[in-house]
Amino acid sequence: MSVVARRIASVPRRTSVETWRRIVELVTTDSSDARTELDSVASVASSLIADEHAKSWPITLSGSGPFVRIYTLHGDDAVEADLSDEAELSFDLTLGESWLLSLLAGGADFAVATKLVAGAPHVEVRDVGAATASPEPDAGAAVPELAVGLHELTRP
Repeated sequence: MSVVARRIASVPRRTSVETWRRIVELVTTDSSDARTELDSVASVASSLIADEHAKSWPITLSGSGPFVRIYTLHGDDAVEADLSDEAELSFDLTLGESWLLSLLAGGADFAVATKLVAGAPHVEVRDVGAATASPEPDAGAAVPELAVGLHELTRP
């Protein structure tokens, strides 16, 4: 699977609402059902962009084409960003019904955001805590032993 990434200038160069609008323009076509659906979650998406989660963990979009990761730039990075780097995608992942856009939220925002996007069947919210947590080792799995031959450290 190929992956395409975009970095979108956000606050202070754009408001979080303008940033979401740019992302929607990037991944949908005019008057499409996908654009209507993504516009319906603009308030929650804009709020999550303002929280800067997409600075480190991308908004993702999957469908019938390459996997898309969208990061937002904030502060000096946003001010200094070259807007020509926000190139249009040469494909439309939102064609058909198999596409999914995934936003990130943390803490109490996760539960609220999940409820707010419930009416949008192609939008989900992932928990930042789960995205940042290191996986726990399987308690039943065998852990390999590390054997170090100390005598090897003194070899010429």
